[in-house]
Amino acid sequence: MSEWIEEKREDRPSAFEHVPGFLRRLNLFGPGRDPKTAAAAPAPDPLHDKLVGCRLLEGVDEAAIALLAEGACWFNLPGGCSLDRDDEEEPAMYLVLAGALGVIVKNEIHVDTLVATIPAGESVGEMSLISGEAHSAQLVAVRDSELLRIPKSLFETLTERFPRVLLNTTRQVIRRLRDTTRRVTTRHNPRAFALVPLRPGIDLKAITEPLIRSLASANIIAGRIPVSAQDEDAEWFHGQESSHDLVLFEADGPGTPWAQQCMRQADRLIYVGLASDVCDPSAIVQASGRTFTQQKPDLVILHEDGAIRPGSGEAFTRSSTFSLHHHIRTGVEGDIKRLARFLSGRAVAVVLAGGGARGFAHIGVLEALKEMRVPFDFIGGSSMGSIVAAGIAAEYQLEELTDRLKKAFVDSNPLTDYTLPLVSIVRGRKVVATLKEHFGERAIEDLPRNFFCVSSNLTTGSTQTHRSGPLWRALRASVSIPGILPPVIDDGELLVDGGLMNNFPVDVMSGLARGPIIGIDVTGAPNLVAHSDISESSVWELIKQGMRGVPSIVSILMRSGTVGNETQRRHAREIADLLFDPPMDNVGLQTWKSFDVAIEAGYRHAVEVIEAHGLPPAIRAACA
Repeated sequence: MSEWIEEKREDRPSAFEHVPGFLRRLNLFGPGRDPKTAAAAPAPDPLHDKLVGCRLLEGVDEAAIALLAEGACWFNLPGGCSLDRDDEEEPAMYLVLAGALGVIVKNEIHVDTLVATIPAGESVGEMSLISGEAHSAQLVAVRDSELLRIPKSLFETLTERFPRVLLNTTRQVIRRLRDTTRRVTTRHNPRAFALVPLRPGIDLKAITEPLIRSLASANIIAGRIPVSAQDEDAEWFHGQESSHDLVLFEADGPGTPWAQQCMRQADRLIYVGLASDVCDPSAIVQASGRTFTQQKPDLVILHEDGAIRPGSGEAFTRSSTFSLHHHIRTGVEGDIKRLARFLSGRAVAVVLAGGGARGFAHIGVLEALKEMRVPFDFIGGSSMGSIVAAGIAAEYQLEELTDRLKKAFVDSNPLTDYTLPLVSIVRGRKVVATLKEHFGERAIEDLPRNFFCVSSNLTTGSTQTHRSGPLWRALRASVSIPGILPPVIDDGELLVDGGLMNNFPVDVMSGLARGPIIGIDVTGAPNLVAHSDISESSVWELIKQGMRGVPSIVSILMRSGTVGNETQRRHAREIADLLFDPPMDNVGLQTWKSFDVAIEAGYRHAVEVIEAHGLPPAIRAACA
């Protein structure tokens, strides 16, 4: 029978301990936990059932499972504890039987970063075991977890007797190498969520009960675990997770023993606050702990009066404590449905590329998707795409958004307040006035849907992602084509058009999304060509020729500001789950009067793509 390590737990969260042989664990268990109960060895049958579900053992017979159960070491790793593999007497790999492990590496500035999550049923450490090289990452239990340690000698015996195990291991290694090559972050869809109120007295049933109904309508069975379940044993909790697709733990307040237990059992934390309690919750969240996953929690802001209170999102999120925030308005069913999609990994994200007047094609593609009942849960963009994306995030109906875009760019031209070209050709005041006319002083954090846009930071030479602050100001930065519009100054740094460095920011969205990503690339084929040798012509000759065959300075600057990085663009196109790239040959970057032509081209292209290939299953699932 496999060995079950009984661990010693202490009340002090800063204490380290060595479990003989190979483990160092950071003890984060709070007071009131019975270590003997928590670490007692389960009966052998549950181990057999968990091994059957592991990828390593797919297609192997019972003898392999029996051999593994007999010779491996079965132990539990509390949430927040790191797996110390440096002191191992013999190299080993690990199977995650329950819970999840976070894979943490140091990034380019030596900050610990979560790069992957290993869910139950998968293994980790195979490459080091086979190659004999040192471990390149740290493993941390994202939640209370059960692991099976397979030493090298047992692995070799297993693969010699059952070659299918080696085949399964090889497939796993290849899959991870492929994801690394494609720069795909490997994470599993969380199944256990801890909802933690920012103060006692917040009725979580106002969220969990409609959430459960919404999930059920999509054939996802969710269970609710209230505070009354705090005295149940581990097998009861295991049974709840086994019998539901998702479980929602309802904590009774920040920092309580039950809240700590919920947090240890959860894959993801969601704090819940009332919009009327406008506050900065960073101190509460920090005091609650659970920073070891390197994964920020989410925030739900409840609006009991049915409308988003101006400034509420900004007040709650100004400290960058949260990964995503969700506005839930009483009586707005769409808000609950959207939150349900985020929790179940079905939230549809949309990324809109820049492209000047070609950006109008986004409207046509979005209209075709709307006809297919595709939701737009999270949206972002660059340059012109950022303006269209902001309209969707602000919940403008497509008809209204179309009218606003026509008024802003066709009926009038915001790029006509010319100035002495010391910094730029135009002042930019008309652009600011136009953005404020259509979006007001609204903050990004107060938008009903999650949104981002990007600009190019000339000071740091990097892409800057805007997820907070005045919406108009972020958009002004994202559309500031160098030379045409003056840069936006942000804390002394110069921000210009997002298209300069990242015209199609699918990569940004991939780090934030909780579901499939739709990319709409309106860049089109380059059509900036010259039919005359302008280097040999004088100004007077060019004027005399009427500038025929010669691109204007505005055209050159427009193209320069939206050309982006072609390698990055190709990568973006690869990682989008559904890609649209409507033909834009007949629409130039400055041909604002091609408004209807661009919209029609986008619509026709999207309809053709959907009719030819259909919607990917992940997106189709979100349409329920």
